Amino acid sequence: MFTRLRKLLFGSYFEPKPSSSINSFFPDKNKKKPVNYKISQAVNECAQSALKSSSSVKQAVVNKLPALIEKKRLRRQERRLYISFVKGIHGGFKNTPAKDITAVVNRCLHLVKKNKIGKKERAEIRDLFAEFAKLPEDQFDAQLLLANEEKIQRLLSPKLDVLMRAQERVPKLKENKEHQLRIDIARAELAIKMGVKPAQAGGQNGAQLIKSLEGKNIGIFKASSDKLDLMRILKNYVGQARLFDRSNPLNESRAERVVYLFNEAFGLNLIPTAQMISFNGQKGAFISFLREHQPGLEYQPLKNVMAKFNKRPKGSYSKEELIIWQKLTLFIGMTLNMDPHDENIFVCIDENGKLIDAKIIDGGNCFPQFLPGKWGSKGHRADPGMHPISEAEFLPEVMEFIKSDLMQDKFDHFVSQVKQEMPDFWSDQVDELHRMVFRKLKNGIVNGTVKTPENMLNIMTKADFSLISSVCQENNTSLSMDDFFQMPIEAN
Repeated sequence: MFTRLRKLLFGSYFEPKPSSSINSFFPDKNKKKPVNYKISQAVNECAQSALKSSSSVKQAVVNKLPALIEKKRLRRQERRLYISFVKGIHGGFKNTPAKDITAVVNRCLHLVKKNKIGKKERAEIRDLFAEFAKLPEDQFDAQLLLANEEKIQRLLSPKLDVLMRAQERVPKLKENKEHQLRIDIARAELAIKMGVKPAQAGGQNGAQLIKSLEGKNIGIFKASSDKLDLMRILKNYVGQARLFDRSNPLNESRAERVVYLFNEAFGLNLIPTAQMISFNGQKGAFISFLREHQPGLEYQPLKNVMAKFNKRPKGSYSKEELIIWQKLTLFIGMTLNMDPHDENIFVCIDENGKLIDAKIIDGGNCFPQFLPGKWGSKGHRADPGMHPISEAEFLPEVMEFIKSDLMQDKFDHFVSQVKQEMPDFWSDQVDELHRMVFRKLKNGIVNGTVKTPENMLNIMTKADFSLISSVCQENNTSLSMDDFFQMPIEAN
C-alpha cells in the first residue's frame, strides 16, 4: 500500500534500487546514482503517521521532505567541490570563495565521521588542509571550522592520533603529566600548522602563548632570544640575569625543564610540566598551561588577590594553607629562584579568601651559577617573604617532609637526570653552589635556626649562607635567624 501511495505522489523518484558497490565519494558517471534511503524512509514514516492521524499524506510529506532534499543537494555540491579540489590541489586556492572552502571542509568532516575513507582519501584530506592553512583567515578559519572536531584533528595529526590511541588503551595515561604534555604539544603543533598564530605571553622573556583549535590556552613556549634591548642589557650587567650562565641562548629555557625535574625528584606538584622541544621552527621549552584546580576554581596571579590574601589576621591561616605556602616557599628557596614575584605565583582562593592551592611559574630564573653580592639586583627572591603568611614558623608536618623527603640520594638522582639531558647546563660551579644551598637550607630549617619562610627567602649572599653554618654549629646557641639578620654582614 505504501509503495503504491509513494508512486502515486512522487512517481518512481524514490523507488528503491539495488545498492551500488562503487565508492560514493567518487561516483561513476555511467551508473545511476544510488537511492537516498533516508528520504525513502522519511516518506514511509510520513505516510504511516498520516494514516494513523487521518491527516493528509501529501501535507505530512511536504512538511518533512524539503529539508532532506536540501541536505541531499548540499551533500552533492560538497562532493563535487571536494573532487574538483582534490584534482586541482596543485593550483592552489588563492581565489577560491570562502563558502566553497567551507563546503569542502564540511565534506571532509562528513567523510571522517562516517569512517568510510581509506588511506588514499586520508592523504588527500591532509594535502587539502595543508593548502587551506596557507590561506588568510577570512578564507579559512581553522578555529571556526575545526574546533571540537576530534576525528579530523586526529587524522590531520598522526602524532595526536597515536597518543590518543595509547590513552584509550591505557586509561591511566590520563593522569600521566608527561603524556598529557605530549598531547598538548601535538595539539599545539596542529594549531600552528593550520594557521593559528601564537600570541605574546607578556614579560621580557619573549614567551609565546599557544592556543588549540578550540581557542583554549594550552601552553607557553619559550625559545632562545638574541634580542638585546635596554632592559635586557641592564639585567645582564646589574640585574638578576648577571647571576646566570647565559653563554648558551637556550639556558633560560632549559632552566624551565631543570626546575620541573627538581619538582618531580621530590614528589612535589608545584609547577607546570615542561619539556625541551623543537616547535614552529625554534628550539625552546614548552610548558603546559595551568588549568583550573577544580571545576569553577581557577588559578590566578597572586597579584590579583593580594589585598584579600594579606588583610587576614596573622593567626587566621589554617594548617592546610600554611603547608601549601611553606612548601611553595621552600621550593623557591631550594631552587634559588630569583624571580618569584606576585605575577609568577598563581593561587586558587575561595570566596572567603582561603588559600586552596598554589603554583609557581616562570622557572627561567632558577639555578643560577652565582649568589648575589652586596651590589647589584637580588631580583624578586624575597618578595614572597613579605606576605604575612610567611611570618608563621615552619609547621611540624613541613619539618617532617624536609627530614624524610628532601634526601641527598634524590638530589643526586635529579642532578643525574639534568646531566643526562643537558650536560653543559649543570656545570661544576652550578653543582657546587646548589649542593651547598640544598644542604645548608635543609639543616638550617631542621635545626630551628631558619624558623620561617621570611627568614629563608632573605638568605641570599655567600655571607648569609656562611652565617647559617656558624649558627648551626653552636648546638646550644640562642641566636635565631631573626637575630642574625640584625648583625652587620660583609657580603662577598
